Amino acid sequence: MFLEKCFLHPPSEQVSEEFEEIEEFRDIIEIPKLAIKTPQTRKRKVSVNDLLLALHKALETSHKKVMKKMEERNYEHPEIPQKKIDITELIDNVYKKLLAYFESRQKVTFSRLVQSEKREDKILTFVPLLHLDNQLKINLEQKEHFGEIDIYKI
Repeated sequence: MFLEKCFLHPPSEQVSEEFEEIEEFRDIIEIPKLAIKTPQTRKRKVSVNDLLLALHKALETSHKKVMKKMEERNYEHPEIPQKKIDITELIDNVYKKLLAYFESRQKVTFSRLVQSEKREDKILTFVPLLHLDNQLKINLEQKEHFGEIDIYKI
């Protein structure tokens, strides 16, 4: 009956008979009601170690995906040095070079020490100078930003 009211036009006889049959079966068949599903509670408690293990696995798979993409693209990062450098040997070499300069003069400029415009050479000279300054073997002085660096023996 309710369904018949929903139509604007009067229903045909065949349609109304089918609706009546459906109405008869409604009494027999129990239609389940829709319910909101709530998440099931866990049967066992999750420990911190389980969470850390799951996080570690997720990070590992993510790392593998990134590495695979890099291999597919034949990508090499330009900032990662290909050869290993022994920093203590580098510091010793720069210090010996400085001592040779200090025999004839009081101060040495950074540009005189490097004598190269390559970025890598400048870095491989400047980092040992910072270590030597930190060890109080030399004194670095720069009077203006981006200006010449003066190196003095202590």
